Amino acid sequence: YKKRDITKFETINLFYSGHLGYGFEILYDVVKEMEKRKINFKLYIFSNDKFNCESENVIHFSKQNADNLYIFENAHIGLIPRKSDSYLDQAIPFKVFDYMSFGLPMITVNNVELANFIKSKNIGLIAKYEVKSICDAVEKIYNNPELWNEIHNKIIDLVINEASWNSRAETILSKIKELKK
Repeated sequence: YKKRDITKFETINLFYSGHLGYGFEILYDVVKEMEKRKINFKLYIFSNDKFNCESENVIHFSKQNADNLYIFENAHIGLIPRKSDSYLDQAIPFKVFDYMSFGLPMITVNNVELANFIKSKNIGLIAKYEVKSICDAVEKIYNNPELWNEIHNKIIDLVINEASWNSRAETILSKIKELKK
C-alpha cells in the first residue's frame, strides 16, 4: 500500500479494467468531452475487447502483465461507468477491490449497491450515467488534489484496517469467540 500525496495534477490518469460491454460505450463520449474541456488526462484501458477511440489520450492494453502494472501505480482514478442493471443493483464488482488495493479513488455511476458501498466508505464519487456528470466528477478531483488525497488516504486506511485478509480473519475469530461464550 503506497500512499501518495498529490499537490497538483499535471495529467490525471484514469483507469478502467474489464469488459467493455454493458453500457461502457459512454466512455467514447466521455473522452471527447474531456478533450473539449481541455482537461489534461490519459485513459488507460485494460480489456480484451476492442476500444476504437481515435484519441492520443487513450491507451488500450489487451492483456495485463507484470510489464504494465506500473500503470496501476500511477493511476489516479478507477472508473466504473457501467449502466445500472439488476446485477449491479445487488452486487459490487470485484474491480472495486482491485482499485482499492492500489489506493485509487473511484468514479462510478449510480448503481444501487455499488453506490451505497462507495458512499458509505467515502472512497469515491457517484455520477449519473451521463457524459456531463462523469466528466464533472473527474474535473472535481482534477481541480481539487486535496480531495484526491483525502479519498486516497481513506482507501489505504480502509484496506489496511478493515479490508485486509488479516482484519477479516480477526473479525471472524472474534465472532466465533462470541458465539462460544
